[in-house]
Amino acid sequence: MGLTVRATSSRSVSVTWMPPLRDQQNGILRYYLIILTSAGGTVTRNVSSNHQSASIAGLSPYTQYNCTIQAGTIAIGPSSDMFTVYTPQDGEFKKKEVTFNSNMNRAFCTLAING
Repeated sequence: MGLTVRATSSRSVSVTWMPPLRDQQNGILRYYLIILTSAGGTVTRNVSSNHQSASIAGLSPYTQYNCTIQAGTIAIGPSSDMFTVYTPQDGEFKKKEVTFNSNMNRAFCTLAING
């Protein structure tokens, strides 16, 4: 299902995914189940089927989370491949900002790290 997970702070992650292909759906999609598992426990979120992203807050800083997602119809489907994300320590999160500039038919990219 094309799962991507990234830390957005020391206590939250952003999860994005693609829906299963039509021929792999076993009925009308009703929801997605996101599962984040760490040594400290499991966090689950149900998300409406008309969404393809979610922000999950209330996580622990400096923690490894293994994330999977499942599509639900009347029953829940198989799990996606697992994606691992690490939340940073409090105060260590750095926002990354990408700026694109154009200069006389040449394009270049500047990456600025704030924080």
